[in-house]
Amino acid sequence: MEKIIQESLERYDFKNPKLEFIRHNENITYKVLDELNTYVLRVHKPIEGFSLGIHQRDQEIFKYIESEMQLIDYAKRCMNTPIQKPVKNKMGEFVSVLQDGTCVTVLEWVQGDTINNIPMTETIGKTIGTMIAELHKCFNELENNEDNRPVKNVLNHDIKRYMYDQNMLDVIEVELSKIIRNGLMEKDKVDIMKDAVRVIKGIMDELDEMQNMSGIVHADLSPSNLIFSNEKIVPIDFSLSGYGFYYMDIGLIVSQYKDNNIKRSIVSGYEETMQKEIPLRYIEAFIALGVILFIVCQYDKVRTQDWFDGAVKRWCETIFNPLINGKSFVYESNQ
Repeated sequence: MEKIIQESLERYDFKNPKLEFIRHNENITYKVLDELNTYVLRVHKPIEGFSLGIHQRDQEIFKYIESEMQLIDYAKRCMNTPIQKPVKNKMGEFVSVLQDGTCVTVLEWVQGDTINNIPMTETIGKTIGTMIAELHKCFNELENNEDNRPVKNVLNHDIKRYMYDQNMLDVIEVELSKIIRNGLMEKDKVDIMKDAVRVIKGIMDELDEMQNMSGIVHADLSPSNLIFSNEKIVPIDFSLSGYGFYYMDIGLIVSQYKDNNIKRSIVSGYEETMQKEIPLRYIEAFIALGVILFIVCQYDKVRTQDWFDGAVKRWCETIFNPLINGKSFVYESNQ
C-alpha cells in the first residue's frame, strides 16, 4: 500500500504533503495536508467483503469514477453550496490510473464537521432536506438540457453511473437466493426480504408512471457523508451515485435517525423546496431498500459479526414486515 500511496502523491502538485487516514469502505480515503491547501485523496480499492456485484456494469470502473468526478464538478458549479472541487492531476485529468491499474482521485477539503459529530437539531434536519431537493434539481437540469437529450450536452458524453432500478432488484433477488443456497441465513428471513423487494419493485413501477420521480441521486446519504459548513449542509462522497428514484435519498437519510421530529424536519425541508408532499409509503420503501442494499453489498464483511443476526431479526420486524403488510413505520419504530 505504501507504494500505491507514494505513486498517487506523485501524480499531483502537492507541496510536502502529510497524510491522515480517514476510512476504508468502497474507497481508501485520506486527508492530505500540504503547504497550500487540504485535500481528500481516494484510492479506489473496496474493503474486503464490500461488493458492487449487484450493479451489472457495462463499462470499466474507470468510466464510473470519471463520471462521478464530472458530476461533482457540475454540482460545484450549479449549487449554492460549497461542494468539494475535483482536483486534476499533473496531466490535467480527473482520474489517475496507477501502474497496477488502481484508480485515484483527489478533491479539495470542505471545512466543517460531519453531522454525526455535532448535535442534531430540527433546523439542521430541514437544511438537509432542502439541500437534497436542490441537489435533485441541479442534476435534473443536467439531464434535461435544452436539446432534450438525456445527460449529454453539458458534459459532452453520456454519464455512466450505477442504476438503482427494477433490474437491480432482480439481481438482488438472485443474490438473496444464493445466501439461502449457501446456508448462510435462515430461509424465513431471506424470504421476508424477497417479499419486501417485490413490494419495492411495485412502488418503483408506480413512480415510473409519474413525472419527475427519477434521475441522478446521491445514493449514499448518511451522517458521515454530510458536512456542516458555515450553516450549510455539504454532501460528500458521490462514489455510489447513480440513476434512481429521488425518494431514495430521503429514505436513506431519514433511516439514520430515531427522533421523529428530526425525520419530519428532513422531509419538510424537501417537500417545501420541491413544493410537493411525499406519501410515507414511498419513503418507507426506500428505507427498506437501503437496508437490503447494505446487507447484499456488505454481507461477506458483516455476516460473522456478533450484532448482525440480531439486526436482521430487528429489520424484519420493524421494516420489512410492516412494508409488506402495508403498515406505516417511519414515524413509529426505532429502526
